[in-house]
Amino acid sequence: MLDVIGRVYRTLGIYDKAESYMLEGLTIRQKILDENDPDLALSYFNLGEMYHYKNDYVKAEEYYRKALEIREAAYGTDNLDVASSIDLISRLERDKRNFHLADSLARVAMEIRLKLTSDSDYVLVDSYHSLAMLEDINGNSEEAEKYLRKEAEILKREGKEYPAFLSNFAQVLISNSKFNEADSIIKKALVVSRDYYGEEHPYFANTLEQYALFKNNMGFSDTALVMMNSVTEIRKKVFGDKSKDYTLTLNNVGRMYYNLNQYCKSIEYFKEAIKISYEIGDTISAEGNYVANLAKSQYADGQYQNSIRSWEAVLKTDTKDFGDKHPYVAEDIAYIAKINFVMGNINKAEKLYRESLISSPTADAMLGLGSILTGKGETDEADTLLRKGLEIVIKKRPEGHPEIDYAKELLGENLTAQKKYDEAEKYLQESYTSLNNRFGSENEKTIGVIKKLIKLYNEQGKFDKVNEMKAKLN
Repeated sequence: MLDVIGRVYRTLGIYDKAESYMLEGLTIRQKILDENDPDLALSYFNLGEMYHYKNDYVKAEEYYRKALEIREAAYGTDNLDVASSIDLISRLERDKRNFHLADSLARVAMEIRLKLTSDSDYVLVDSYHSLAMLEDINGNSEEAEKYLRKEAEILKREGKEYPAFLSNFAQVLISNSKFNEADSIIKKALVVSRDYYGEEHPYFANTLEQYALFKNNMGFSDTALVMMNSVTEIRKKVFGDKSKDYTLTLNNVGRMYYNLNQYCKSIEYFKEAIKISYEIGDTISAEGNYVANLAKSQYADGQYQNSIRSWEAVLKTDTKDFGDKHPYVAEDIAYIAKINFVMGNINKAEKLYRESLISSPTADAMLGLGSILTGKGETDEADTLLRKGLEIVIKKRPEGHPEIDYAKELLGENLTAQKKYDEAEKYLQESYTSLNNRFGSENEKTIGVIKKLIKLYNEQGKFDKVNEMKAKLN
């Protein structure tokens, strides 16, 4: 009974009370049960899960492994309770960024479950979810989607489409450019979460945050920021301002200010998230995602040397966690290359972009290197890179996204240099129309494309169009 009450408090995010009830229950069981009794393993399992939710990874691992040791001694290795313990240790290792170990453990748990059940049994849900999240982290979003669709079939059959699952499913669909389906699923997650938990519950805040991030990625950062303000209030009230949940909120608010071009504000939020993370011992967040977001804002704010230092720290962490052939590592190198290019270090930027492409072929590196080669007059190689980069961005982003407009701008510039004027005009006009509709004619991105159209029309001798475009600058 005490474990049950503890789990209720854990679900509510009230971890101190959850810990108190669970430890009291453990003490009672230790007095009346043998030290290898499977019922004692259940107490260890629940405590491990509670500490995991609390982000106390050391205690979580200690109790998870105690539970696993008892269960293996009592039941052998081919047992569903053993699989559950292994699966949760896998998720813990994933959260600690030990991805290779996490993947290995998740597959062991899956193998045990498949020996004992069919591949459509409800007990496979956790394995499908664990493997999906790991595949997504490793850049294999199509494989992740396959696992999540299997999970979705089982949950729908059982009438248990949980908000957390729906939110994760939506995020993977976004990675696979299935934006309409993702929008539908995440809206459903919001409704289910609100009806199940209420609008003041931290689990509802989690789902609302996912929808805010979706809107932010779609380019609707104003709307997303309003949602995130609600998330901030809920988490601050429930967890306080010295918690991982709160730093995550600060990080995501910073991302939205970044998309709104309010870079000083975004830097402020990222630095606060990093500061609190170090204070509470969460070095994983502080040295990973939060610093990467800070680096992007520092670059956008013109703080190039600070940005390079931040990116080099991220690169070191990502190389250690993922290996040197991972897309994250390639993106880190590409960003350092981009900063060097802006600072005028063209040769170094070209070298870094090529290094990034060897690591993993990303759109950022293709577009960056293509732009450099266009400037050097090496238009044929640039053409290939820019077309491939545009193709990747179109798959990743919805129609009208600024990243697509930027890729079209670079390709249009290259085609102008090749004197392929009709095709150049097509891409530059598409970029201009989209940017003008989204940001207006006075935005620096829009102005940049207008200037490239003026150059194009000048080369063609179409002076009426030159004057038409110049008028848009006034």
